Amino acid sequence: MAGVPYTFGNATTSIPLSNLDVNFNTGLTIGNTTVGLGNTVTTLGNVTLNNANFGGVANAVIYTNSGGNVTSNASIFSVFASGGVSIGNITDPGAGNLRFNTTSTNGIYFGASSLLNDYESGTWTPTLTTASGSITSYTSSAYYKKVGGIVTVTGTLAITNNGSGAGGIIISAIPFSITNSLASGTAREGSVTGVLNTLSAQGSGAFIMYTYNNLYPAVTGSTFMFSVTYLN
Repeated sequence: MAGVPYTFGNATTSIPLSNLDVNFNTGLTIGNTTVGLGNTVTTLGNVTLNNANFGGVANAVIYTNSGGNVTSNASIFSVFASGGVSIGNITDPGAGNLRFNTTSTNGIYFGASSLLNDYESGTWTPTLTTASGSITSYTSSAYYKKVGGIVTVTGTLAITNNGSGAGGIIISAIPFSITNSLASGTAREGSVTGVLNTLSAQGSGAFIMYTYNNLYPAVTGSTFMFSVTYLN
């Protein structure tokens, strides 16, 4: 009966392998579900698999559609041969990675008003200006980490020539905007005065730094290590 469709009469019915053709192309009917073996297309509907193993195909991809059924086209859930998993996306994120769709409404849902939909990290270069006058020269470097709507930035500043800078030091070119002026941080001067300084929001796109008693924090040669956490 090689190559001839075979129908299981009940859940305990079996078919000997000797009855399958050499290409394992014999069609099997289990209830109202048709299963093709070997190099044929397998379509599963209303089937529960317990302790099932998928293997033997190096580039296997498993897709499900919006109805939760396995399909040949990714629309909801995709498992890639690399070991990566995508939800709502057909891009392979690479081995061991989980990728969500790229809109702000996708993420890990923890309940009402509790959606974790963003994680980012990287570097940025702070730009320095002053409330009065200007700094002649400086160097700066910084890092950021964003989890959901909370951003933490850290970095270093070196004032090589303070020029006519006065008032407060304004740190701009931040990686994400500030919401509702909710930003708070500190910076210690490490080369000249050793004074602890405070940082707060300067509008939605910058921080401003003063000494703890609201004085200008820098002179030529000042260096600062700063950290600020704010709401995006």
